[in-house]
Amino acid sequence: MEYLIFILGSLIACVIAFVVNKTKIFNFMNRIKKDIFGYIIEFVLSVVSLVLLFQCFILYHYWHNFNVILYVLWIISLSILILSVYKMINNSKNDLSKLFIIIMIPVGLIFMMCMLPDFIPDEQAHFQRAYQVSWFHLSTGIHGLIDSDYSIMKFSSYKNIFSYINFNLNPTYKMYHEACAYNFACYIIPAIVLALGRLFHFSLYLSYYLGRMANLILYITLISYAIKITPKGKKIFFVLGFNPMFIHLAGSYSADVLVTSISVLSVAYGLYLFEKDVITKKDVIIVMTMIFVIAVTKYVYLPIFGIYFAIIPKLIKMPKTNWFLLVGCACVGLVYVYISLKLNSNTEVIASQKEYYEAANVDGTRQLEFLLSSKLNVLRVLKCTFEAKILYYFDNFINRLGWLQIFINKFSFVFYYIILFLAAFVENTKLNIKNRIWFAIIGIVISVLVVMGLYLYFTPVGWMTSEGVQGRYFIPCSVLFLLAISNGLLKKLDNNILFTVSVFVINILVANDIFMYFM
Repeated sequence: MEYLIFILGSLIACVIAFVVNKTKIFNFMNRIKKDIFGYIIEFVLSVVSLVLLFQCFILYHYWHNFNVILYVLWIISLSILILSVYKMINNSKNDLSKLFIIIMIPVGLIFMMCMLPDFIPDEQAHFQRAYQVSWFHLSTGIHGLIDSDYSIMKFSSYKNIFSYINFNLNPTYKMYHEACAYNFACYIIPAIVLALGRLFHFSLYLSYYLGRMANLILYITLISYAIKITPKGKKIFFVLGFNPMFIHLAGSYSADVLVTSISVLSVAYGLYLFEKDVITKKDVIIVMTMIFVIAVTKYVYLPIFGIYFAIIPKLIKMPKTNWFLLVGCACVGLVYVYISLKLNSNTEVIASQKEYYEAANVDGTRQLEFLLSSKLNVLRVLKCTFEAKILYYFDNFINRLGWLQIFINKFSFVFYYIILFLAAFVENTKLNIKNRIWFAIIGIVISVLVVMGLYLYFTPVGWMTSEGVQGRYFIPCSVLFLLAISNGLLKKLDNNILFTVSVFVINILVANDIFMYFM
């Protein structure tokens, strides 16, 4: 019954938006010169609309109380949001980077709101690490003080979530022991929000959701920038950014958001530099920053910068000042790596991981000895792993959200893969055969490093398949593979609105799957 009520409300909001648009009352939206103001308005409207919707639903579903005032306010806010989004899309229909932001703001926030705290892989460990960083504890360690209102997986339904989103003038703190060992750089943005939350006496879970929003904004910024600067394969980057697995991580504390987004951005930036005549100081700073962030987080993705070999002739022709800047950035980066290693020198293993390592007989040193005991062992492991798990990797490249327990609907699963491969066939990137082969080789190298990395540090000694590898780890590789096969065979289907509507429908249905999981 509640579904019908809220579907009816959505239809009413669409009708109101249509009527208001015809009356041209909101023509001032067309006069907003700075896109950033429009995005801020959309973001605020999306948050307000979602909060009102969830409040209405919770009151009706759990407490059997239909609040007419909240319902009307929700319809009004949704009407304004729909109208604003329509106006912005109409003004930006030829710019995929702007379309990505416009659609991702509401979609990302819906995913973030639907997914309850700590129900994303290792989010409790990432959140505790972010909370450590918010106290300026930059060294790794599993222990950290957190507001005592926090409890791992405290909510299993939406019933009581809003009762914990308020203000807390006198918080007490408790020691938790599950912080992960990722570099502090992965958490700077959400940590700032958590620190501000304490300053303004926000409750723990109000700060929790605001920190998630900060990570989502970071994701939107990096991927939209990748789409904006790449001269080739814009639709590949656009559709990949709407991968349901990628989005649900983006609306969490997962450090993989930053690592994977920068990996994707590095490919786009490489393509951008291919087309550029002169490499500027800004380019040097951006590329060196990306390299060293990856180096101290997930160095298995470092080979992705191999695509930059093609710009070596341009590097040689750089002015001396740019060369001095490059050397300076390299020195600063090496200092950063050294400091990071020092900060990580006292890293401890979370109790649950330690128990798994002991019970499953995981030992990196002995595993390496096993691999070296025969020249063909590495090839055997890779062969057995991909034969046994290739379909699993394709599955949870976009499926099995949360702790691998939330299965998305078949339509979204199949349709997303169709749209993703379609994106590679509507644009001809005009890469020569050597570049295509090189991109594929780099993608294969990264895939091998991902599999063998977890074989050494997560798989029981002597097993012939690598364990713990998930499809999402191959997102950076997928960009390279899609670019390698890209062509213009289906260029007649090259329509921005077609792709925008498709990814929106796919992810709204996935958001419903997440929502129903907690019902």
